[in-house]
Amino acid sequence: MDIKTLDKVAEITALFWIMKIIATTLVEIMGDFIAHTLGLGYFVSILITLVFFVVVLSIRLFTKQCIPLYF
Repeated sequence: MDIKTLDKVAEITALFWIMKIIATTLVEIMGDFIAHTLGLGYFVSILITLVFFVVVLSIRLFTKQCIPLYF
């Protein structure tokens, strides 16, 4: 791996794991909100969260360097 590739890899720290747990919780809450509170059902909530995931992942993968806001 070259240095540019390693520059996009986040350092694994306690803060990383805290952010990961919070992000997972928020996505689960968002899915429940869409499915139950808005009454759109599981299939629609899965589609909406999948589109959101693909958009965020695309932004992350196509950036040239590590930008914490996008991470």
